[in-house]
Amino acid sequence: MRTTLTATQLKCPKCAVHIEEEIKKKNLARDLVIDVPTGIISVEADEEQLIQIKRLLSQAGLYHEEHEERTERFITISGLVLFAIGFAAIRLSPPVGITFLVVSSIINGYPRVHELVHNLSVGVLDIFDENLLMLLGGTGGFIAGAYVEAAMVFNLYALAEIIEESVKKKAQEGLRSILTDIPDSAMLIKEQQLVAVEVEQLKAGDHIRFTAGDTVPVDVVLLSPALVDESVITGESAPVNHEPGDMVLSGSKLLTPCDAEVLRPLQESNLAQVQKTIAQTLSRKSAFRSWMERFTNVYSPLVLISAVAVFLFGLLSGNAFSVAVYRSSVLLLIACPCSLLLASPSAVSAAVSTLARQGVLVRNTDALEKLPQVGTVIFDKTGTITTGRMKITEAQISDEHLALVASVESYFKHPVADAIVAYAAEKNIVLKEAKVRQNGNVITGEIENHQVELTMKDLLQVKVDGMDVGFFKVEEELRDEAPWVIQRLKDQGYKIIILSGDQHEKVETLARQLKVDEYYANMTPEGKQAFVKELEKREHCLMVGDGLNDALALSEAHVSVALPDRRIKTIVETADFILSGTLTPLVNLPSYAQSYTSTVKTNVGLSLGIKVAIFTTSLLGYVALPLAVVADEGTALLVLLNSLRLTSRASH
Repeated sequence: MRTTLTATQLKCPKCAVHIEEEIKKKNLARDLVIDVPTGIISVEADEEQLIQIKRLLSQAGLYHEEHEERTERFITISGLVLFAIGFAAIRLSPPVGITFLVVSSIINGYPRVHELVHNLSVGVLDIFDENLLMLLGGTGGFIAGAYVEAAMVFNLYALAEIIEESVKKKAQEGLRSILTDIPDSAMLIKEQQLVAVEVEQLKAGDHIRFTAGDTVPVDVVLLSPALVDESVITGESAPVNHEPGDMVLSGSKLLTPCDAEVLRPLQESNLAQVQKTIAQTLSRKSAFRSWMERFTNVYSPLVLISAVAVFLFGLLSGNAFSVAVYRSSVLLLIACPCSLLLASPSAVSAAVSTLARQGVLVRNTDALEKLPQVGTVIFDKTGTITTGRMKITEAQISDEHLALVASVESYFKHPVADAIVAYAAEKNIVLKEAKVRQNGNVITGEIENHQVELTMKDLLQVKVDGMDVGFFKVEEELRDEAPWVIQRLKDQGYKIIILSGDQHEKVETLARQLKVDEYYANMTPEGKQAFVKELEKREHCLMVGDGLNDALALSEAHVSVALPDRRIKTIVETADFILSGTLTPLVNLPSYAQSYTSTVKTNVGLSLGIKVAIFTTSLLGYVALPLAVVADEGTALLVLLNSLRLTSRASH
């Protein structure tokens, strides 16, 4: 089962890598995602494995039960109070003041020592470990006789952690709503009895019963009416009334009791697939993140070498030992690369969780950076602009003959047949048994000594006993939001193109109705691929399709979006983004991508600018220990707060 844990003490991406390696080495999880900016650890493991993971995280000082967190918070605040007393008392009575400062430093420095000792014990200590650098810097301050400033190092770090925890809890809300725990059990209806079974044991065709407030663990088809909260799936807050036969995806919450039939087992259901995709997305490195990691591989050693050089230069130039230690301690405090490494992942985490709650699943975060470069939007027609279903727009036939036609069509599973059967159901027409067969575009059937012949050309022509008795005009059902979405995209300056494998007349009619710039008909999947590939030589495009016969075209586009049929599949491997049931989020997705890119650039600018400024001025001796702490922890906090702004923006 997938479970979400919170490790708010987790701050450094390198620490996350060590934890991930340890969990995988001990084979404690089938799947694992660690999101450093929010401190969320999502694992797929059994109960015994989960206990061991919690123990491992607890030993590293990264995970605490709720009562342990309250105790630690009380101890931290007590240390801060003692620091305040020492700060006030040191001028009146230096020995008393220094005592309080030392005790407060021990209290708020101990968690760092504990984590450092753990890293040493498991052999994963990094020379740029934040705990080691803080202890060296703070201890150097005490050696230099700067008692107040040295105590500030330990206590400012503790205060910064309290602030960061509150910011992370806000950021966690988005991811928690997506990486929510799937219920462990379900009530199986078996031989008219209710039996509690593990969700993993459910299989397609099983009947299960829900009570009000239950989260749907697997994709189901309703057997009775229900009011459903689908906000986790689509981002729409208004509950939806569903009728028997409607599909409800896992992750939805039932507001009324109902019975349902399992459509897909747990691992194939929507929520499991979404969680897996988000886990893969968060673990994938964006271009900005890769660049920043390369930079820190140069920055941190440079600062550390500078600290040693400043210490030696100070001694050789006649400075007092305490002065040399103090100035090198400042550099040690800003050598930690953690705040730099958070610049990109914090924005990724905020964007992925926010877009997922708005019905957009991000598979490739680099696509968010590429989306502002797009000038043309290409739509596939069937299943994308249209629903993939047909509707009766005109029917010239009697109810008696309609009953015969619908009875024949009920034996077939294709869009036209579904439309006619639904049309007959609206008229409360009772279907009859028939003997049917199909030859190309002609269907024949025998019902109660009547011979029925259906021929599909531009219209569905109907003959009964050799006589023409009527016809149906059938058209593809246009998505309700499609005209509005296309017009809004045109208003934003995008060129709109439709590609379709359908006949020219049908595509032309739709293109004129939607007022698109260009349209192309009779296109094979390979033809669509070639068209997109050729267009990409001149300008970047966004391809929107259903992921079935346009997968090749999606793979060629600069950015790709899939709107898959939820009844068939959830994840389209070739798409950068997956939409959940509607085209609406497309309208604001480009502007959100622009905000994301700006946020990442701002984070990188803040991180680099502050670090470089403090590094330069500290070489000249103008930076005090507390300012170095504020620069390091403050930068991380600014980055988190700036990324958190992305969670307040909606994609539609």
